[in-house]
Amino acid sequence: RIATRRGSGGSDGDGAEDFSKSNSNSNTESTLQSRIDALESTLTVLKTSALRENTLRQEHFTALEALFEMTPRPDDDRIQHLASSLNVAPQAVMAWFRNRRVETKRSIIRQRKINACGTIAFLLAVVLAVL
Repeated sequence: RIATRRGSGGSDGDGAEDFSKSNSNSNTESTLQSRIDALESTLTVLKTSALRENTLRQEHFTALEALFEMTPRPDDDRIQHLASSLNVAPQAVMAWFRNRRVETKRSIIRQRKINACGTIAFLLAVVLAVL
């Protein structure tokens, strides 16, 4: 931004000071923008490599399911060992176990609701048959 006002307080009236400030602001803005661009490209690379490291493939699910059947809450050592043997990040293994526990819990709740509805329907049928 270039200041065009002359005679502002403390200035000698030629505007040179205002121009140098605006020029340095412009350089600072371009430097900041180039740094932001560099950080964004680095972040994109990191996200891509992290995505590859955190992506579980079909062949991983067999090992994960087998361990889940034995212990739905493995300790940190087992998670680290499994992650290193599958060549994925430990966070991916932890997230899989967390999601699998939630899925199991929801399935149990859904089954209970179905059973409860069946029981209510049966009792209602018995009451109606008696009447």
